[in-house]
Amino acid sequence: MTNTPQKKQFIPPLKYPENYEYLLNLPREKYEWYLKLLFWTNRRMPLNLKNPKTLNEKLQWLKLYNTDSFITKLTDKIQVRNYVKQKIGKEYLKQIFQICNRFEEINFERLPNSFYIKCNHGCKWQIFIKDKNALLSNSRAYVATKKLVNKWLTMKFFAVGGLELQYIGIQPKVFIEKVVEKKDEYLTEFEIYCFNGEPKINQKVLYTYPAKRSVWDEQFEISNIQFDSTPNHNEIASEEIKKASKLSKILAKDLKFVRIDWLYGKEGLFFNEMTFTPSSGFIMLTKETDKLLGSYLNLNTNEQDTISNENEENEEKEDKE
Repeated sequence: MTNTPQKKQFIPPLKYPENYEYLLNLPREKYEWYLKLLFWTNRRMPLNLKNPKTLNEKLQWLKLYNTDSFITKLTDKIQVRNYVKQKIGKEYLKQIFQICNRFEEINFERLPNSFYIKCNHGCKWQIFIKDKNALLSNSRAYVATKKLVNKWLTMKFFAVGGLELQYIGIQPKVFIEKVVEKKDEYLTEFEIYCFNGEPKINQKVLYTYPAKRSVWDEQFEISNIQFDSTPNHNEIASEEIKKASKLSKILAKDLKFVRIDWLYGKEGLFFNEMTFTPSSGFIMLTKETDKLLGSYLNLNTNEQDTISNENEENEEKEDKE
């Protein structure tokens, strides 16, 4: 009697960069299957998309089913500025010096000595230029920077890791942004987690090493919720983060879920970006916190599609005017 050899089970690549080409060519009907594999790898639990309960499960659902053109526009780091300007005013926008299609189009002569080079169609695709003259005088550094930025411009961020489909459809651009100067020793970031339009969790991050975090609930009572292993620093909420939370409520109106990020520096409070799927829906939360935050988010908002379309139509009219 001979043993029939068993067919080896196919396991797709689940990490960047091996998975990049694979995801670019993966049929859309297999996205759910792939996310279930990825979710098990990251969270060691099955992904329930039919009846998601935890925040991470619901973020996976949002990646698949809440990615219309309005969400894509708010994900675009350039286009979102029109929305912010319309809703709360241009005074909360950081200055952009130039918007280009390629690195070679950047006019360095017209730039200050320090700035950020960023791409609008991905996450963490940015380079801080501390000294422009040092960059321009170092041919190896200049070529390496050009190569990296132009590489980003050719890439599709949804295929980098977690199928964040809201990035599909963004026209890649490189833009040069003003540096927000520190008010104190460290630059402060506010992260406002909004559930069905309501700011429920308010987090302050100081860029120390390691980062120092403080967390408050919607009433600005100290919260013990942690988004990573860094212990929370308990303190009284400042007027600045209360203001960021109030403005975030305006920006998050009618959205199912969004984390709105702010920078607070020497010149005041500035909008940074909208994050619809933090950590691509693989936030390192405890099981209890994951369930608690999941209970804050109601995915059965039937009016969302209509509201998104109305918001998009209103923005298109303003752009034409």
